[in-house]
Amino acid sequence: MYRNTITILFLLLIATTLKAESTTDAAGPIPDSLLTEKYITRLNKNRLTEIIKECTGTTPNTYINRLRIEHSVHLMKTYPHYSIEAIAADSGFNSKNTFYTAFREVFGVSPNEYKKEKEQDLSQTSQHFQPRLAQM
Repeated sequence: MYRNTITILFLLLIATTLKAESTTDAAGPIPDSLLTEKYITRLNKNRLTEIIKECTGTTPNTYINRLRIEHSVHLMKTYPHYSIEAIAADSGFNSKNTFYTAFREVFGVSPNEYKKEKEQDLSQTSQHFQPRLAQM
């Protein structure tokens, strides 16, 4: 059920994107009747893949993994005490190895390295902006 919901939401996002892009097309906007959930879920796999590639510049799996990686970064910032394994699972990755590979492809470093860098950045920033109560 969860994956079907994600798929439908993803397809509706694509439909919205297609609608927005089609308003500048010489052929005119795509009619709303063609952008229904029923229509989109009946698209054949090849056409759907083609639409996703046109909209995102990448394959559906790569795009979905990118969204998952972005979500994992949000989790790292929001919940710095979470383990990398928990972040991977909460971001929809079934395997730690898949998460590490996808993360490294996007950021060029492992999730652990990224998290440590961000923690150091926050530590240095907070030290730099300490209130100077003793001088008041």
